[in-house]
Amino acid sequence: LVAVILNENVVAFSSLAKGRANGGIRTSTGQVNGQILGPVARNGLAFEDVVIGQGRRILPGDTVACYYSGSFTKGPLGKPFIFDQITPDDGPPLKVVVGKGETIRGWDLGILGGLEGEIPPMNVGGRRKLSIPSGLAYGPNEVGPIPANQDLDFELEVVQAGKESDISLKFRLGGYAIALGVPAIILLIAYTLLWH
Repeated sequence: LVAVILNENVVAFSSLAKGRANGGIRTSTGQVNGQILGPVARNGLAFEDVVIGQGRRILPGDTVACYYSGSFTKGPLGKPFIFDQITPDDGPPLKVVVGKGETIRGWDLGILGGLEGEIPPMNVGGRRKLSIPSGLAYGPNEVGPIPANQDLDFELEVVQAGKESDISLKFRLGGYAIALGVPAIILLIAYTLLWH
């Protein structure tokens, strides 16, 4: 289950991200699994940089490759329930375009930054903890194991980012060769048939 990339749900919640979040109860510092995080933005998103990346700044429209763990507090004892994760042991990282509505709003803001500098953008190589209020996640909808109106906690590490095309250079060069080669072959055949 890759809960953060359910486009039909993300589109439904994009309007909830405007103004204050309507998520659960928050402290003034935000918490992830009982640990107090750093600053809390006006919209309720709390973040803490575990590692500040040394790579380039991540920009809207970048395809980012990241490892992550997503959880929420469950039960009266407040135990964290991991609903989704991709680690280096699991294989390749998740690739997603940020700033284009492919993820929940809290991910876009947590990675790209925003709100007049309240949340700084991440750099490639960075690792950040996010505490996302439900209004910036899935709001009143239940998604897989995630209950309605549930605040979500993530730890993510961006290992790569760039303006990647879905079409690799090798594939594009092959396409150009075919696009130029087919007409040349047709002209050669036509020349051979008509002039000989």
